[in-house]
Amino acid sequence: MRIGFDAGPVFSSFSGIGQYVRSLFSAMMAAAPEIEWVGFVPPGCPDVPPSLMPHPLVSYRSKGLTLQLRGLTGIRNSLDIYHGTNFKAPNFGQSKSVLTIHDLWLTRNPQYSKKFFGQGVSSWRLGRRAARMSKVI
Repeated sequence: MRIGFDAGPVFSSFSGIGQYVRSLFSAMMAAAPEIEWVGFVPPGCPDVPPSLMPHPLVSYRSKGLTLQLRGLTGIRNSLDIYHGTNFKAPNFGQSKSVLTIHDLWLTRNPQYSKKFFGQGVSSWRLGRRAARMSKVI
């Protein structure tokens, strides 16, 4: 089985979403060592330190300009599942997608949002994206 995942948050922070993604994928890789993992990183990201996500079957690909021009469809077609993190899961290509959201606190407490329009726009986008999925847990 071949699983692709959004590895961008691994570089973003050592708390919050970054810590969540590192812990989640380290646990999943340990639980199923036979699975091949493909991490998609933003262009310009440094190499992933092996100590962050050590696993013999992990490779990383940039979501750079060439992929944006031809789309992730070709790569996603070679995946069995794409695991999106941090509210991001492309909705094109033939592979199935899983989207995990690590923190819904601001969705439940929008009055604390520091965004100009509050949390309303982000919550609306999340709801719209979830409605396009075939199953929401």
